[in-house]
Amino acid sequence: MDFSGIVAAAMDAGLTGVGLADHPFRSGLAEHHESIDAFRKKMFAPLLIFIGAELEVAGPGRLVIDPASLPMADYIIASPSHYDVFEDEPVEDMSDAAQWADRIVADFANVVGTGADIIAHPFYVCPLIFDEPKGVGFPSIGDVLHLIDRVRLRRALNDLAEQGVALEISRRALSHPALQCFLEGVYLEFKDMGGKFSLGSDAHSLEYVGKLGERTEEIIANIGLESEQLWHPAESPD
Repeated sequence: MDFSGIVAAAMDAGLTGVGLADHPFRSGLAEHHESIDAFRKKMFAPLLIFIGAELEVAGPGRLVIDPASLPMADYIIASPSHYDVFEDEPVEDMSDAAQWADRIVADFANVVGTGADIIAHPFYVCPLIFDEPKGVGFPSIGDVLHLIDRVRLRRALNDLAEQGVALEISRRALSHPALQCFLEGVYLEFKDMGGKFSLGSDAHSLEYVGKLGERTEEIIANIGLESEQLWHPAESPD
């Protein structure tokens, strides 16, 4: 997943542009953005390269890194459910579905006011979907989603739509049948509110660069998404 490899994979996939959104748990993210910028300025390939960052949600209206400290970022992705990267346990009782439901919807709502452009893989929580690590006694993702406060969720969705924050649709939505069913309902509500959507490959390896997958496209068809409802960066990179 170096610069040249990603660019080559993007061109092979027929893309006209590609976004590089690194996670913050590395030293010198702002300096890393400078190196991406230097690379894209000297590149001769007919491909737009957008600089992004995927930042975990640290609290109400706050990400783990202030977007203002990343002046070269063309876009910011908020990840409200990367609980495995923090040292503290997300809920007091890891087997309590109600506590998980409260935490998940709270962190989703906490994206409001962060300055993020996109919410990555909404409600995708690895420990609940894959029951890892074993022996903890996690509830099923279906049980957790069933207990989410829909009034609180709709309020957050409305605020996000008003602020122009897009919801990502990616293959992560297909990781569990209960999550896919839940998300299709959320996507429909968000679309009715005038919300925008981002189609992301969420590629962590070259084989997924530019790939949504046929089943992801089924979700797009199921909610009747139109091209004008897609989010785009405000400006093309230089």
